[in-house]
Amino acid sequence: MGFCMNLTTRDDFKRQNKRPPTPVEINGLGKVFFRQPTGGEWLRCMEKMQAWQRLNPGGDANQMPPVDLTYLVVGVSLSDAEGKRIFPDDALGEIAEMPPETLYPLFTQAFVHVFELAGGVDNAKKD
Repeated sequence: MGFCMNLTTRDDFKRQNKRPPTPVEINGLGKVFFRQPTGGEWLRCMEKMQAWQRLNPGGDANQMPPVDLTYLVVGVSLSDAEGKRIFPDDALGEIAEMPPETLYPLFTQAFVHVFELAGGVDNAKKD
């Protein structure tokens, strides 16, 4: 039987299910860290993802996601070893300066290590 703690304060709720940053080794980049976004950050990403999916019925895997979704996903996920965002909201535009060879693996790994863990994305094809 699992341990259940009583949640009695706002801070208790904010800490519940909080994960430390996940170190990920990416070819050509080395070790990077992905943090768990806050609920508000996660919802913003999911809203943009759902809007894109409505515009992209059938899920063409070769279609590039919109830039605002790409920058937001990388921005809320990428962190230092302590879990502090590297690109806060007011610096998301700087992500555009990354070369594609850097941006693409960060974007795809953000889904593997952040959004799939939250149950927000299902990449498996259903028959």
